[in-house]
Amino acid sequence: MIKRLLPILLIVTFAATAKDNLANSGIQLKNSLLWKISGNELTEPSYLYGTMHLLCDKSNSEKAKVQNAVDASKKLYLEIDMFNPDEAMSIMKLMADETKIKDLVDKEKKEQLLKLAKEHLGMSDSLIENTTLFAVFGMMAYKATDDCALPTSVEETLEAKFKSDRSKIAGLETMAQQMQFIKDSEVANLDNTIIGLQEFDEMKDMFDDMSEHYMSENINALYDMMTQTSDLYTQEYLDKMMEVLLVKRNKNWTVQIPEIAAKQPTFFGVGAGHLPGENGVINLLRKDGYTVEAVMDQ
Repeated sequence: MIKRLLPILLIVTFAATAKDNLANSGIQLKNSLLWKISGNELTEPSYLYGTMHLLCDKSNSEKAKVQNAVDASKKLYLEIDMFNPDEAMSIMKLMADETKIKDLVDKEKKEQLLKLAKEHLGMSDSLIENTTLFAVFGMMAYKATDDCALPTSVEETLEAKFKSDRSKIAGLETMAQQMQFIKDSEVANLDNTIIGLQEFDEMKDMFDDMSEHYMSENINALYDMMTQTSDLYTQEYLDKMMEVLLVKRNKNWTVQIPEIAAKQPTFFGVGAGHLPGENGVINLLRKDGYTVEAVMDQ
């Protein structure tokens, strides 16, 4: 569970904060999770694929168009290489340094958290007290998929396609870097964890909506959900969260992606919400002179 905790936390955050609609940037994209990157002196195309870090149905990643793109690629880059044992050990060490809930100073809010976690997650006080706020977020995500026969991640499906050679799999970020982005966004603090639990039933409904949009490859609708405002948070906080968790990371990736693609045809898998929008990966690559085209079902 540790290796999936950080990307899953991003799903919980966006689902828990989305409420009133905020119009998107006006950049409308075709309904496709798969995009071909070419031009700008690339000798061979690479591919960009929108993933979802926790999902009930993995059939999208098993489509012929995805397999064809995988077959044409020599390397897989995910947001993080969460299947790398060294990365897993790294995050376990970082998590060990996180404050346990039993050591939180605000006793009133801690008691509120214990009550909500017991109600919505079925966790005992002793179990909750000896875990961290990061871990509670992760448990919320798994609980939101109670209706799944076997929850999975798209990353797992993609990784399996390259598993014959581990050297072909890499990450655009390390787990430590992703954890720092989450810390900088101030997502996983006590107040937000309490709010997430208070809104847990609504979060489950929104997770279902996100899954539905994902299965229909409607990345514009996913982006709209992720950029919706909420009366639970200030606009200043939401702007900071989006800047740190989306925009800043997108800009980092679109520096790396061309450099990697110039060396060999590569399959890039990042969260689908990172693809659309003015500061989305697709538009940023296009601004840098690359041709980024939707690959439709065959």
